[in-house]
Amino acid sequence: MRVGAAGDGLSADSPFADLANAWLDDLRVDPSRSDGTKEVYERELTSLVLPTFQHFTIREVTVGRVEHFLKTQHAKSYARAKHSRTILSMILAFAVRREIIPRNPVKETSQLKKPKRVPKALTTDQIRAIRTAARDWRTEPGRLGPRPDRQGHDVIGLM
Repeated sequence: MRVGAAGDGLSADSPFADLANAWLDDLRVDPSRSDGTKEVYERELTSLVLPTFQHFTIREVTVGRVEHFLKTQHAKSYARAKHSRTILSMILAFAVRREIIPRNPVKETSQLKKPKRVPKALTTDQIRAIRTAARDWRTEPGRLGPRPDRQGHDVIGLM
């Protein structure tokens, strides 16, 4: 496989951590993403993806390894697996665009199944506490400022 573009010196035999750092450098200069998003991506890369893949070369990040990694993450939580998949996919798409690898192995993995959510109903005591808090909100003696107009109380009363 060819050496990466833009003088980054990456090849399929380069460490995955080097690719991740090159991706972060590219991400940092991307004007279309907010600073907060960039910080989240960097934190998730460091905490979710790098602990597993930092000792592999780019070539060694295969569909099978990614699949196993995502299943392990999914066993911990769906959100963790989804975030891991997103970060890993963006990094490997970066490698494809630099012609370091021919395809993104994340694209070949199984879809993540979102767990069914069981709705949780409030207990009678919880509803009573919410109604009491809405009724008593900003009504204590000596309280400065506008008095509540009771709209919130009326809405909560419908519960």
